[in-house]
Amino acid sequence: MTGLGIRGKLLASYMLVFLVLLLCGGAGAYIYARNAVEQAVEERLHAATQSILGTVRVGADLAVRNYLRAASEKARDVVALEYERYRSGAITEAQAKANAAAILLRMSIARSGYIYCLTSNATLAVHPVPSLLGRDLSEFEFVRDQSRLHEGFMQYEWRNPGETHARPKALHMTWFQPWDWIISASAYREEFRNLLDVTMLRDAVLSHRVGDTGYAYIMTGAGELLVHPVMEPGDIADARDDTGRRFVREMLQKRSGRIVYSWRNPGEGHYREKIVVYAYLADYDWIVAASGYTDEIYAPLDRMRRLALVWLLAATGVVALASLYASAGITGPLRRLTERVRVGAGGDLSVRIVPETHDEIGDLANYFNRLMGNLEGHSLRMGQLVEARTAELTRLNADYLGELERRAASEEEARSRLAFLQALMNAIPNPIYYRDFTGRFVDCNDSFARMVLGCAREDVRGRPPGDFPDVYPADVAGAVLRDDDELRHVGGTRFGEQTLRCADGATHHFSVAKTVFAGGTAGEGGIIGVLTDLTARRRAEDARRLLEQAVENFSGALLILDGEGSIRYANPAFAAITGWPRTDAVDRRLADLGAAGGGGGVAAGSDAGTAGDGSGDAGFAALLAARAQGRAWSGQTRLRRGDGKPFDAECRLAPLRDAAGAVTHFVCTIEDVSERLLLQARLSQVQ
Repeated sequence: MTGLGIRGKLLASYMLVFLVLLLCGGAGAYIYARNAVEQAVEERLHAATQSILGTVRVGADLAVRNYLRAASEKARDVVALEYERYRSGAITEAQAKANAAAILLRMSIARSGYIYCLTSNATLAVHPVPSLLGRDLSEFEFVRDQSRLHEGFMQYEWRNPGETHARPKALHMTWFQPWDWIISASAYREEFRNLLDVTMLRDAVLSHRVGDTGYAYIMTGAGELLVHPVMEPGDIADARDDTGRRFVREMLQKRSGRIVYSWRNPGEGHYREKIVVYAYLADYDWIVAASGYTDEIYAPLDRMRRLALVWLLAATGVVALASLYASAGITGPLRRLTERVRVGAGGDLSVRIVPETHDEIGDLANYFNRLMGNLEGHSLRMGQLVEARTAELTRLNADYLGELERRAASEEEARSRLAFLQALMNAIPNPIYYRDFTGRFVDCNDSFARMVLGCAREDVRGRPPGDFPDVYPADVAGAVLRDDDELRHVGGTRFGEQTLRCADGATHHFSVAKTVFAGGTAGEGGIIGVLTDLTARRRAEDARRLLEQAVENFSGALLILDGEGSIRYANPAFAAITGWPRTDAVDRRLADLGAAGGGGGVAAGSDAGTAGDGSGDAGFAALLAARAQGRAWSGQTRLRRGDGKPFDAECRLAPLRDAAGAVTHFVCTIEDVSERLLLQARLSQVQ
């Protein structure tokens, strides 16, 4: 407010107080109303969610009951059919019961549910676990209830032989009186979700509305959409709002709660923010949600906010007019006094003002007249003093300009030398630095700054290595400075190696050449260092060693052949598999490994050995032909061990080419499959 006039300050002060009071009151009322609306909406959404949960539970239980009832009645029809065959004399009663039991046991309920039959005396007549047949199960309360009721729906806990704990189940039973069979269709509650047709619940779920366009929907615990008013069922686990947030994954993780996100249904032009209250139905692994759009929820608040804004503007105008009228009596005399002061400030020290009032403004006018009189006398004295000082400053200025010209010439020469040295350093690709004897970097080239430290040269100067902990950890920085101090006292040039984690995040191996430049007491001269990156060479050496170890330790036999088919290398596994010593194998030809004769292998005469898969002499001939043609090959063949005995082998041949594409060598792997083929032959004979 320092740039405002008195009238503006009065107006601003009144308006500030008025607006603060008005805004605080309005904000409090708005927050209270918004909280009330949010609470009412959340209660409504929560009630809608609970209502949908109740609807889903009732509908789901009814669907499961109907499913189990249909299964039990179908099973009773099967038993009745076999009974009629017995009555007609086509089969005996024992055969009829056996046929009926076999059919019932083949009927499946969900994934692991099944059909079983009890008699009225609690004896198990049909069950998928044979060890339970004929057993008296009256020790179980639900069995006693079945024996008493004969028909209806029940829920209970059951553990089959071999299971570690009981699991909740449900059943529907019917009674076939001629054989006194209580036929029960049972399923585990954890599998009810597989028995339920969700389309039966669609209309009941979608009938719940929140606002004009809010709706309810259902999805599985894995994020598969089951019920939605406009979207087809499908996976929405990775659905995102307009900010990229995966809100469905948050719902799947929390299972129950409240969430706010933006959403756009298919066919809508833009995203709209919505509030969703959701709950988890564990029996069916479903998440049931009720949602409403915030633009509809807060529509009454928006109308209230617009009315409040109109009222605020009207009240502000009234307060502004009242403030301007009150301040006019003060600012008029002050404005005329300000005009006379402006004239005096412009250099007219003879200006005066006639006081209009006898208040503080009149006193201010009298003080102004007295001040201007004093300034007029002082101005005459200052003019004389300025003339004397101007002459002296003219002489001193001439001397100063001469000194500046001499210094400028010296600085220009120094800048030229420095520019040449810096250009020379930057032209060298190797990282270069130099530090003073206190351990701080004096300068470096761009290669050192950007490649090693990852910053600009300006950020390197004047800082010790410890200021770059990613490259120079504390122990490395300490060792570097100790080495610099030792070199300072010894002198000369020192060569060594150093490993640094550079700006690209990779570890680089450098050879380092350091030497002392200048010299003298502490603070004079320093150490210059030149780094050469050895990383690529080290990696190549490591890769070669790793490849040698991999080949030497390969579990299968591996040969390297030259272009003519002569063996140039055999790994240790070659001797173990074939019985050929490695020294005897080298310089032999691949053809020397073939078995003499074509037939009597392990697989000879069997389907596995004669099915045209390249085994026997035909396979070895194909291997040699592929080598001669310079192409890859894989298949079965007959080879000869070092003691002359043949064996069946799985071979793979791959050519190695030079830069021009010509075949220079081959890699051949050998696997002994004799035992596998023998086992296949025995299995074939058994079958």
